[in-house]
Amino acid sequence: MKIVEVVKANVKEAMLNKQPETLLALRMLQSKAQNVALRDKRKELTEEDMKVALRQSIKQVKEEMEAYLGIDSPVANNNYTKAYKAHEIYKKFMPEQMTEEAIEEIVDEVIADTVATSLKDMGRVMEFVTAATQDRADRKLVSKIVKSKLS
Repeated sequence: MKIVEVVKANVKEAMLNKQPETLLALRMLQSKAQNVALRDKRKELTEEDMKVALRQSIKQVKEEMEAYLGIDSPVANNNYTKAYKAHEIYKKFMPEQMTEEAIEEIVDEVIADTVATSLKDMGRVMEFVTAATQDRADRKLVSKIVKSKLS
């Protein structure tokens, strides 16, 4: 089943089960995906639009969680909890993430194939690694691994 269809079904389920936080997170995701489609001058949502929106949403809630983590107040704790719940909802739609070891293997292969030797080659290596890992690897982690291998 396509992500777009699964999200729509989950929105209906959240409405029926009266889950306002889940409903809010899913509607925000749909809205972001619709904005991606409109930006690309399309009326219909595609699978890629939803994947882009998912990546953006996950990044956003991770940043929110990091921002609220160091603050010790009831409001910050509440906002952290909301961001965490949204993060858990979004993660359900993403493919299973690769392990750090698996990413390192791919990075090693790409570096060998592209004959990369310095940080100047990082962009080219990142391009191939991102294509090989697709949505199964956190790009910050990939970037960190590539930097460590090329320096």
